[in-house]
Amino acid sequence: MFYSLRKAEPNSKWIVLKLNIQILFDFKCAYCWTNAGDANIYTTSLQSRMNVDAFFDLYNNRSGYPKREETKIKDWYPTNPQAEILVFGAIPIKYIDCIYFQDYETLYAFKQIIPDNITSKVHNRVFSYRSDWNFW
Repeated sequence: MFYSLRKAEPNSKWIVLKLNIQILFDFKCAYCWTNAGDANIYTTSLQSRMNVDAFFDLYNNRSGYPKREETKIKDWYPTNPQAEILVFGAIPIKYIDCIYFQDYETLYAFKQIIPDNITSKVHNRVFSYRSDWNFW
C-alpha cells in the first residue's frame, strides 16, 4: 500500500516513523495478522485481536499463505507483509524514536521542525519492498 500511494503521489514527500515498542504496553492495541480491511480480520471480534495470542499470531504461518521457512524473512518481520497493529488513541511525540527520510533533500527540508531529541536520518531501505515480495 505504501508503495502504491507513493507512486500515485510522486510529488509528495514521505517519511517513515520508527515508534518505540513501549506503545504496545501503554496503549490498547489490536493485532491483525493481515490487512485490517481484510474479511479475515474484520469478521473477527476486536476483543480477540487485543491479546498476547493475537500478537504472536503476527509471526505464525497460516494455511494458504507463504510460510516463513519458504520466504526466509527476518525474525522481526511479521509473516504477512500486510499485518497491522492498530493503536487506539493519539500517539504522543515522545514515542517517536526516529524519522526516516528517503533522501537528504527531504531531510534538510524538514530538519528545522524536528525536535532535537528525535533522531532523523536518510535510510532508503525502509522505503523499499520486503525481501519476500515475490511470494505475495
